[in-house]
Amino acid sequence: MQELLKNAYQGLLDYTGSGKFAVVLAGILLYVWFIRKTAVKGKGCRLIEYASLITVMVAIPFTAVFLMLYQTRFYDYKWLWSLVPLSLIMAYGLVLIGDDIYHRKGQGHKWKTAGYAVLGLALLVLCGNLSGSGPVNAKTAGEWENNAALLEYLTGNGNTDNICLWGPRSIMEQARSASGRIMLPYGRNMWEASLNAYSYDTYTSEKVSLYEWMESLEDEDTVINPEVASVYLEAALDLGVNCILIPDTVSEETIGTLRNLFDEKKTVRAEEEMLGGYHIFHIYGE
Repeated sequence: MQELLKNAYQGLLDYTGSGKFAVVLAGILLYVWFIRKTAVKGKGCRLIEYASLITVMVAIPFTAVFLMLYQTRFYDYKWLWSLVPLSLIMAYGLVLIGDDIYHRKGQGHKWKTAGYAVLGLALLVLCGNLSGSGPVNAKTAGEWENNAALLEYLTGNGNTDNICLWGPRSIMEQARSASGRIMLPYGRNMWEASLNAYSYDTYTSEKVSLYEWMESLEDEDTVINPEVASVYLEAALDLGVNCILIPDTVSEETIGTLRNLFDEKKTVRAEEEMLGGYHIFHIYGE
């Protein structure tokens, strides 16, 4: 329960941080309930009542936990906002506000009415977007550009039909956008369970272990066991992996261990190069 509360609170901060539409929604609901009270009693009353109730439940972490349990752990907090008729309420509320402005200040003043409309549209544009994506900092943007350049290099020769890439999560989540023909031993649904939807598909323990081991290499203090590393490399090769990316933040001892393991294998040949902050091992059959 404590973990779900923490996720709900952090999810609310992330959602409101990506735009101000939640503030616009709250403003419209307050306007309808306390200023345009006739709307609550009119034809749109059921819509307003539902929107108000579900918005409060989603915005309060404690009640949001119960909704998260209802939608199952396959989905993150941000999916709760799909229960809120955000676009519909904003459109309905802005029409009511526009109607009030017209009857109180705009009658007989077409340009004045048009000015208020333009001001309202400008406000919506400045509020952000409905994508739910949080702000991207300079470090994340730089990493994204670096990974994009690296993937472009790997696929630059046009020979992407036989590339099966294995690397850290940060680059594998971009691989398919670089080329749909790049093969991966596992996809984004390894770390984003919501992408499985209601299929409840799961990866084998072998693939989960491969993912966890690769992610552990990004810790500079990680010291790998040669025997364990050999098992993981063999499993990766059995899955068809022929291009392995290891971040250059790993210790020289770790890289040396991997080099020795490839040298000891008689069935494959590995060529290493450094690019974009990664040790790239190209693997070829003998």
